[in-house]
Formats: sequence, C-alpha cells, structure tokens
Amino acid sequence: MRHLTLILATITILLVIFSCRTNTVKDRETIIRTEHEFAEMAVEKGIPDAFYNYAADSAVILRGGKLIKGKATHVKIFSSRTI
Repeated sequence: MRHLTLILATITILLVIFSCRTNTVKDRETIIRTEHEFAEMAVEKGIPDAFYNYAADSAVILRGGKLIKGKATHVKIFSSRTI
C-alpha cells in the first residue's frame, strides 16, 4: 500500500508539472507580433485608439508615481496629451 501511495503521488506530481508547461517560443512570437501590430495601429490611428483596441478593461499603468486604473481613463489621458 505504501508503494502504491508513492507511485500515485509521483504520477500526480508529474502530471501537474507537465500540464503547466508552455510553449515559450510560440508565446514569445505571439507577444512580438502583437507588439508590432500595436505599433502599426498607433502610427496609423494614434496611440489612444491603439491602446483602446489592445488594452484590457482593467489595465493599470504606473505614471508619475501614481497608478492609473481602467482602459477608459488611459484613453482620456492619451487623448488629452501630445505624444
């Protein structure tokens, strides 16, 4: 029984380890492609539109030592500035 418990524990640990693996090369390529797409949109339509298109609704940026929360707030700030 003790050996069975050890074997089951080992199998469980291995399953957890292998299920958490990611394809880092693919993830990296996706990030780079998304950054390029964002940059292209920023040139074509402006930073506020690009940010609005790509940012999550709960986006947070640290600016001037203050946390600015929410996509709508960021767009207002970007729209009111010359960037």
